[in-house]
Amino acid sequence: MKPTGIFNPFTNEEIMQCEEHDIVWRDVEFKDLDINEQADFLSFINVKYLNKDNKPYVTEKYRYYSKKNMTEV
Repeated sequence: MKPTGIFNPFTNEEIMQCEEHDIVWRDVEFKDLDINEQADFLSFINVKYLNKDNKPYVTEKYRYYSKKNMTEV
């Protein structure tokens, strides 16, 4: 994880951003990931939230990175 320079106003802890090597890549669809795995991926691609407008973009990005990282293993 890499530091963002942004701090949580309630806990005063720095908010960290996921990197590609922080994510456990599995051969599943984005919709089948649990909420924490989805949040980690959104952090990695720097998407603040998931909604119906950006879900196709996020899903395609996940497919790309999942396939890329599964072939490297």
